[in-house]
Amino acid sequence: MENLIHNFNSFVKLNEAKSDGTSIIIGDSCTPIIFKRSKTLTMLGNTGSEKSLWKSGMGVKWLRDAVSKYPVSTEVKNVVINIGTNGAFNPNDDIKGLMTQLRRVFPQAKFCVIQGSWGWGNNVSVTENKVKKYYDIFRGEGVTVIEPPIGKVSDPHTNLPVYDTIAKAIDGWATNQSGYIQTADLSKGNSATSQIISRPGDPYRYKVENDHWLAKKDSQSRWYEITGADFKPPYQVSIDILDKENPNMRSKSAPKRSGSSSTDNGTIAGTGVATSTDSQEDTNLPPLLIGNLPIKLTGSYKVPRIILMKGDALHSFDRRKLDGFGGYMLRGGPIPNRWKSHVKLDQGRGINQVLEELILSGVNPDVTEIKIKVNDDYSVNWEATIDKSRDGKAYAGVATRGSAGDNADERALDQLPKMKSKRPNASDWKLVLDFNTDNPMKIRQYFYKYTDSSGLSGLAGK
Repeated sequence: MENLIHNFNSFVKLNEAKSDGTSIIIGDSCTPIIFKRSKTLTMLGNTGSEKSLWKSGMGVKWLRDAVSKYPVSTEVKNVVINIGTNGAFNPNDDIKGLMTQLRRVFPQAKFCVIQGSWGWGNNVSVTENKVKKYYDIFRGEGVTVIEPPIGKVSDPHTNLPVYDTIAKAIDGWATNQSGYIQTADLSKGNSATSQIISRPGDPYRYKVENDHWLAKKDSQSRWYEITGADFKPPYQVSIDILDKENPNMRSKSAPKRSGSSSTDNGTIAGTGVATSTDSQEDTNLPPLLIGNLPIKLTGSYKVPRIILMKGDALHSFDRRKLDGFGGYMLRGGPIPNRWKSHVKLDQGRGINQVLEELILSGVNPDVTEIKIKVNDDYSVNWEATIDKSRDGKAYAGVATRGSAGDNADERALDQLPKMKSKRPNASDWKLVLDFNTDNPMKIRQYFYKYTDSSGLSGLAGK
């Protein structure tokens, strides 16, 4: 292929002394370019080969197979994946298979991926949107996507300034520190979007996307926007503190919480919120939650006419990894722009979002009923009832697993142990709905509610 990245062995001499060997980089031949600029990374060899887990011109399939032959290592704590360019960001790449092998071989590691380059060779017609969608597949597998991408370039083998930005982002991610992201490095051309900010004594990590602050704890499966979408106003004071500590992370026109000012002097507490405003309590809750128990949530979605695996999409009641399509009935919004015309949350929320809001307001909630209707036109209507818990337990979330088509009953049951094992802090599992239909196709889907011992940080969107 014309766009294959050529071997770059002569570019860098390995410097083993700069790293303790617990953070490695693997992939194609841009691997040594990024390695040279990093303060934390190690390469497994200075010659591209299967044993080194990097090689010129290779893609996901080659890397997956190479990793499958590598001995298991519990010493590696961070793995940086540099792959995708040579396959022209093919959405059919076996990314899931690659991650399965990586997690088997490096069971103690966390993973991030570098977004590749386009605009040259056979990738000359590739768009940034295609690249973003490709790495969204990695994101769906729980991999951190490093920003910015290498980008649209005429030749990725040259001394591009973006490699310095990427290396600093990787070092910050690998060490879980924000110190690698210096304000002097942030310019109009070098966005700090998706760089991770860690604060001493704060269990949350923070980042900026589209000029919004997002927060996440390691036990959570997704990031939560704290400038309006996911948290009630008393918790949004955190953004004022973050803006003060990181003045170059967002633009001057970035969204602020309602009533915020530059004079807030609170500190972000262990839960990631400012204690100085906790006295606001329930008066700031959205109207849906004030004196309205039980709450009826309703929503609907319709499978697009042209979409991969329509049967799978039909029973994607929450969100599937393949393309992000689903009813978002558990995690709620925001719904991705590409699916907004197909998905409706009548109250603007999903079940798990409301459970979290109620717990934050001092209510122990329970999901007492879920109803689902699957229609012949491949549309779905759903309804959930949330009330005050009668057994005194705060049910923190609902999880679902199921199957469609042949042997759906057996395959759905087989998924339940894995569903529960992915939530080690969850307990008190109780079945809310065993959904079973044959029209317009066979679907068997289980919905379970659970409590969560990890606290508020692990409640919603699991």
